[in-house]
Amino acid sequence: MRAWNELPSLSATELRLLETVEKTLLRRRTPTIRALERASQMTADRLQNIFARLFGKGLLRYTSPSKHSLALTFSGYDALALNELRDRLGIVLLSPSASKGKESDIHVGTTSSGEDLVMKFYRFGRISFRSVMSKREMSSHRLPWVLMSARGASQEANAYRHLEAKGVAVPRLVAVNRHVLVLKTVPGVMLQYVHHVDLELAKRVFEQLRRMYENAGMVHVDMSPFNILVGDDGLVYLIDFPQWVPRSHRNARAYLDRDIQNVVDFFRRRHVDIDPHELLAWVNSTLASE
Repeated sequence: MRAWNELPSLSATELRLLETVEKTLLRRRTPTIRALERASQMTADRLQNIFARLFGKGLLRYTSPSKHSLALTFSGYDALALNELRDRLGIVLLSPSASKGKESDIHVGTTSSGEDLVMKFYRFGRISFRSVMSKREMSSHRLPWVLMSARGASQEANAYRHLEAKGVAVPRLVAVNRHVLVLKTVPGVMLQYVHHVDLELAKRVFEQLRRMYENAGMVHVDMSPFNILVGDDGLVYLIDFPQWVPRSHRNARAYLDRDIQNVVDFFRRRHVDIDPHELLAWVNSTLASE
């Protein structure tokens, strides 16, 4: 990752300047060269030299043809988040991207004690993400993509906290910083790649879906065999909640039905004799009580 590779060479002054750009964006203002000159209290020549280095490292970009205004790139935002997470968690090594989705990149960060942590870097703004953005209830007040990514990470972090508190098996949340979510590693394999599946495993999966709906009052919205982990300890864990909605959402039942059908279809493709009506009796009983 560019930001991780550049981080050792970044000075405290360069990091402060990146933070100043971030704070300006958070105030919903456009960072300009002139405003940064005033805020930094540096000479114009010194500031231009720092800008040249940050632009050269790909951490800042111009947002106008006149080059009077600028913004953080995702690499710049990565650098700010990684700088704090490195110090807080003792991260000494960051793997190349383990996977890349329409809205995030997954890396593995290794701490000084040898622990591997899953690090999810939100990347809102990719073309593949924009095509589905209108389907989600995201703020209509346009923020820069880096700040929207931070909002997404915060919302998913809240989901992990709430689910764990309600007894749903999920990876432990370690930290969230800006657009980066850090989770404990769960040794295991995605349900999609489990070789032997049976009715008992199906029951364990649906028990977690039941807890998510009944206990936590949440619907995943994007449930699939790729969002279910079967741990080496035999437990079933649910993962990836960027699209979750509360049970009170007007489309919650439709989303729940789709989530359930996706999982039922998976087990049926694997020739598991599953009776969805029996396994899903809790759905109607819960709805009837509301």
